[in-house]
Amino acid sequence: AFILYFLKRQRGSFGFIILTMAFWAINEALYPYFVKVLVNQVESLHPGIESPFHALSFPLLSLALCWFLMEISMRSQGIVALYAWPEFRKNIRESVFVYTQGHAHSYFANHFAGSLANKISELPRACEQIVDTFIMSFFATALAFCISLAVVFQVNVIFGIILISWVAVFIGITLLYLTKVNTT
Repeated sequence: AFILYFLKRQRGSFGFIILTMAFWAINEALYPYFVKVLVNQVESLHPGIESPFHALSFPLLSLALCWFLMEISMRSQGIVALYAWPEFRKNIRESVFVYTQGHAHSYFANHFAGSLANKISELPRACEQIVDTFIMSFFATALAFCISLAVVFQVNVIFGIILISWVAVFIGITLLYLTKVNTT
């Protein structure tokens, strides 16, 4: 709820960052599919065809469009993030500072003031890392997986079942070893 409060204050900026990561996920899922379509179209070309571009135009234009949208969205995301992250950290730092000013002098006498100052300065960076990891790693990867799974299911249902089974086993093994790592 703490981080969400500050994200809501910059709803437009972070919404745009999430949207551009959705473009990344779509590109990552569809680019290999369009390469597959291109290979299938090249394979089905007949010798002596006069206009191979007409037969190959859909996959080639789709690949170019994916690349172009990806470039535009990532560059736009960089510009928005350039302004959004410092504002996000500033809002957290100011709010926590105002909150600590409301405490009595005895609170600071009983707690190390340097330790509190260090926590106030580290909190915005830690919140930024949490949000960045969620958006860039978890959200984007999960969305790319869902789109890829839908594409694979359309191509071949058996491959879709194999893919979802592999991911389930992979996540299960990861969670199993994660609990072992946390106990050491």
